[in-house]
Amino acid sequence: MKDMSTKRVEQKRSAAFSIAFLIVVLVLVVLLLTGCAGEKGTVAGPGREGETPEAAGPEVTITLYFSRWTETEAYLVAEKREVAVHENLPLVALQGLIKGPATDDLLPTLPSTTTVLSLEIENGLCTVNFSKEILFDAYQVGPSATGEALALGSIANTLTEFPQIQEVKILIEGKSEGEVDRWPVENFWGHVGIYESLTRDESIIGPPFEPDDQPLQI
Repeated sequence: MKDMSTKRVEQKRSAAFSIAFLIVVLVLVVLLLTGCAGEKGTVAGPGREGETPEAAGPEVTITLYFSRWTETEAYLVAEKREVAVHENLPLVALQGLIKGPATDDLLPTLPSTTTVLSLEIENGLCTVNFSKEILFDAYQVGPSATGEALALGSIANTLTEFPQIQEVKILIEGKSEGEVDRWPVENFWGHVGIYESLTRDESIIGPPFEPDDQPLQI
């Protein structure tokens, strides 16, 4: 009788152990599946491995002015672009102006090697400090009298698209006069000069294109 009772106890223990083992296995499976499902939102992008890309933020339209040359005339043409909202949109616009147009129908007005060293706005006056490349690399865009007028006009008209800017003062390496590497700053490219602050000049803006394309993304 004792042997029979012992066998029954052992059988019960074995059954209980089996049930407990199955429960543990099921819990592990559930946890594993839950973990996999939770990882679906993480995508390995071009940055750090497993980094979740940020959602695209709101955008705003800015207007840049590039040059267009024909056999008989040259003028500025507006190019609209969609950019992410930024705390310093005038700086973003100038950087886009330096980068150049996104269409072959227009030409850049500033050397692509130019850097904006600083940009400050106070009481409607925007003071822009450019690097010396805006002078010494002007050959990239053709430093003729017309080219200089369009370059300065593109800066002024692009920046005065922003309601907080009415005038633009240009500095080069922090100077509005004197010399930078023996080049007279106020002469700019040697024709129009930057003796005074610039204001908006719509007389050099030509007719807009009428393409079917939407504003360009940058």
